[in-house]
Amino acid sequence: MMSLSQMVDVIGTKVGKNDAVSQTACKKFLRQRHDMICLYTIWRELLRLKSVAVTTANQYIIFPQTMALVLAIRYDTRFILPVQKEYLYLTYANIFEQSGEPWDYSLERPVATEVKPAGEKLKFVQVQAADNGKKVRVEGEYEGVIYRETVTLSSGADVLSTNTYDDVWQMGKDDMTGDLVVKGNTSGTTLITVWAEHRDVKCQQIQLHPIPSTDKTMLVLYKIRARQLIDDNDTPELSFMENTLIAFGTADMLERSRQYAKAQAKIEEANTQLAILKDAHEYQRANQVRLVPDAPFIASDDVDFACDGGYDQFLKA
Repeated sequence: MMSLSQMVDVIGTKVGKNDAVSQTACKKFLRQRHDMICLYTIWRELLRLKSVAVTTANQYIIFPQTMALVLAIRYDTRFILPVQKEYLYLTYANIFEQSGEPWDYSLERPVATEVKPAGEKLKFVQVQAADNGKKVRVEGEYEGVIYRETVTLSSGADVLSTNTYDDVWQMGKDDMTGDLVVKGNTSGTTLITVWAEHRDVKCQQIQLHPIPSTDKTMLVLYKIRARQLIDDNDTPELSFMENTLIAFGTADMLERSRQYAKAQAKIEEANTQLAILKDAHEYQRANQVRLVPDAPFIASDDVDFACDGGYDQFLKA
């Protein structure tokens, strides 16, 4: 598997651009394309399982920042299904106030902390000297009132937010050398650790319906947030990904040089490489083959599925 610097060297040789400025630009292109490819589909190499504890009366579950997408949930011994909140409101609004064993869940707005602040100010823990003066943009609310502010970090002391929060939606920061640790000022609880290579953070959140009445455990199938290509020795997240990245990176470098026709031709090659990559992950390794019959559409006036015999009656028609 090729490293970031090796891919940059190959692309630079292809387009005749091996100077330091071009290499820096190429790395940026590769990082962006790497994220794009990881988001392209549900790659099996990016799937994980995690047990999550659910406590009584806690219907809002925030997942760790490593979870990019929630795909399926088994609550205790049975699966629960995703549902749109507006559908529940129109068909069975009482469920938002009832307690019991949850049978479905809805997706909530992602938040910027793994633990919600308990109506308190945010404490940005002392950072490395190289990150002194870097800024963090915070957006959230307290008791329904929205607040926005910019916090300037200090390497000599902890820094507090001006406002109090019980929910934080966004937390974007400058490029930093070290990780950013954010705690609740009153509780002392670590709310989130934003990794140095990330400019912001998003934690997936769901709401269980109805409100849980007992402590249980959920088993969550999810897609991980792909790590970024930062260091020269970093390698792609997916197996066999290098050819696709090199093709996209070459196209981006050609576009940077205003060679648009060549760049477009290279994009077509890159899309072909992406299809090959998807094929390698889905069909060239161990997988379960499933045959799905293509049943014709039958209008309701032609077949009455409520009659005796049901679907068997339809087959005999």
